[in-house]
Amino acid sequence: MRGLSLRPALVGVRERGALRAGAFFGLAAFASLQYAELLIHPPAGRLLAVAAVVTAGCSTLSIRRRDDRPALPGVARPLALVATLGLALLAIGVPAHMLAPAGWSLLGQHVGEGVDGIGAWLWPYRGGDRWSRLVVLLIVPVVLLAAGALCFWPAAKGMRGRRGAALSLLLALLLTGAANTAQPEPGLRGLVLLVLIAAWLWAPAAGAGGAARAARWLILPALVALALRPALSSSSAWIGFRETPGAGSAVASFQWDQVYGPITWPRTEATMFTVAERHPGLLRITSLDRFDGLRFLRSGAAPGVTRLDVGAGLRRDGWVTRDTVTLDGLRSRLLVGGDGLALGVDWKSTVTPLVSREADGTLAAGSVVSSGVYAVSSYRPRPAVAELRRVPRAFPRAYLPYARFELPAPSASGLIGTRSAAGGSTAASPVGPPAPGLALSADHTAASRVEASPYGQMFRLARSLAAGARSSYDIAARVQRYLVRNYRYDEHVPTARYPLEAFLFEQRRGYCEQFSGAMTLMLRMDGVPARVASGFSPTVYDPVSATWKIRAVDAHAWVEVFFTGIGWISFDPTPPAPIALAGAASSTSAKNEVLGREPSGGAKAGRPAGSPTTITPGPRRAGGPSGLDAALAAAALAAFALGCLWLRGHLRLRGALAGESAAAVAELRRVLEKLGRSASTTTLAQLERRMREAGEENAAGYLAALRDRRYGPPGRRSQPRGRAALRRALIARSPRAALRVLLAMPPGAMRRAAKSRGHQAPGT
Repeated sequence: MRGLSLRPALVGVRERGALRAGAFFGLAAFASLQYAELLIHPPAGRLLAVAAVVTAGCSTLSIRRRDDRPALPGVARPLALVATLGLALLAIGVPAHMLAPAGWSLLGQHVGEGVDGIGAWLWPYRGGDRWSRLVVLLIVPVVLLAAGALCFWPAAKGMRGRRGAALSLLLALLLTGAANTAQPEPGLRGLVLLVLIAAWLWAPAAGAGGAARAARWLILPALVALALRPALSSSSAWIGFRETPGAGSAVASFQWDQVYGPITWPRTEATMFTVAERHPGLLRITSLDRFDGLRFLRSGAAPGVTRLDVGAGLRRDGWVTRDTVTLDGLRSRLLVGGDGLALGVDWKSTVTPLVSREADGTLAAGSVVSSGVYAVSSYRPRPAVAELRRVPRAFPRAYLPYARFELPAPSASGLIGTRSAAGGSTAASPVGPPAPGLALSADHTAASRVEASPYGQMFRLARSLAAGARSSYDIAARVQRYLVRNYRYDEHVPTARYPLEAFLFEQRRGYCEQFSGAMTLMLRMDGVPARVASGFSPTVYDPVSATWKIRAVDAHAWVEVFFTGIGWISFDPTPPAPIALAGAASSTSAKNEVLGREPSGGAKAGRPAGSPTTITPGPRRAGGPSGLDAALAAAALAAFALGCLWLRGHLRLRGALAGESAAAVAELRRVLEKLGRSASTTTLAQLERRMREAGEENAAGYLAALRDRRYGPPGRRSQPRGRAALRRALIARSPRAALRVLLAMPPGAMRRAAKSRGHQAPGT
């Protein structure tokens, strides 16, 4: 009889290292490509090269010698990571001369310019500035290197926690892109992610055989999920939070002129129109060009010249877009003009209304349009930040009205909606810069009037933000950044005598009307031509129809700044809105819902005729989620979690029983100790004989397989089976010790990895 020692399993170390590197590269490459969709036309080849460089560089950390010691000494490992980072930065597109210490200042300058260039854009970034695109991608090599160091850095223990942290970093990179961009084929991408995560979790630990078994376990549920996905997909929610329709039809009316004050109207998510465009920007309806002393509104004749609005940009590649709009509930004379300055409309439906293009690019029909499909061409410039900074401060004199504003007259009450505020006597003569390219402060008389007006404090703030700025872009970027960082989103702001002044210095909170109005007015105080744009901000994408569904709650206002030779550039100073609680909106389907509160008495001061926009929501189902629905959802989630836990434990168990079965023998040793038996004098053969005598053939077969795995020839080793039968047999022999047996030899779904180093096992 010879003793049996539990030795560390060293078989297949190279194989597991290769599997770990392969799993890391697959997940790193997939996460990088997903994140890079924050850019239009991302450089896929460069991203794959970065993933390969980081994988190769970090894998050198885990190389071991014949005596199982790390091949790289401790001092060389940080140097290997630095070299890997340098190669990854070269692969992503950073010039080589900027990686040397002498080029760091220039690199920092370019990175700063790239960061500034991103601020004026929505995701995905559509601009062509090289450094803005590079700034977006620079996070990839940094995150991959951090994940690779956590995954491959040699350590005696704690690898499971570090690999989990590395996985979290890669998933965070992936989710950053997925959460900010539309996802075509989400089912296929989810399947790829499932396979990659499974390979990350199980393949390096289980070896090639375990990876094959894990793949077989994944194929069936993945195929079932793909088969069920079309049936489960729906354009409507499974659980409804809808209102009960009252008598009559519920309609909503948009007031595009700014009114400020608290938002008291109920919200509706009825779809008004859809847009077939993968990455639409802010969808423009109209612009507000006049400040009447209290608010921005649309004048009867907007200033500007179409030829100057587009400059030479019509010849620039990618600056003219074409969106297909399908009206679905929208009732309006003003039509959606795309995500830029509308150029023309091509109707696809049978009835073609008469549509005119006004001076500011607003599309206006001769009568209210309620249905139809049309393609709209729009001019949306995408200049680089450096190009915007090179634009001179001077601009055509035709745009001087966009740098002027009116001050409240002494007789004005200062409350929007009162008769005095609606009439023409509330405002004094306009003030503004004496000539294009100059600030208002260049006219001492006009500056003194503003200083003495209710907007004196705002004027001083605008001048301080513009101090030292060399271009109109720098001024606009500073004002936008100041508002986003120092004010919060709130739809329940009180009324004030001078709303914008109160927003900046008293309330310090508001919604898109306050933010866009304040920024536009401060830019005009600095001599920058600007206006308020009104329309919609797309937020809901329907992957089934590949369209964006635009709802009433997507109504939005932002700022447009004019740059000579380029046109109007959008800036959005409104910070993100907080997440609203479900069911917060009240049910008012029996009355009209006004979006952008009408002035008192129903007056529509300053609005062009026919500009109100109405929607007719579809029928709404009463009630919220039932208790049965919630219980079924909870049960489904619990079943899924238990299934994943069981599968994970089963694959770990199968992996532990492979090789020399050292972990399984160590587990058996602990069970015998819990039962009060000496593991040093008990052999596998003795236990096998006792089980056969008791008629426990499955348990005996498990013990025989363990002996075979330990000492049998490699070519004919049998697969251990019957672990559960052995556990039941041991419990039957010692019922009082059942709990101790379960703790030492738990079911596969709960089984932890056995710590086999340093243990002695039963002999044979």
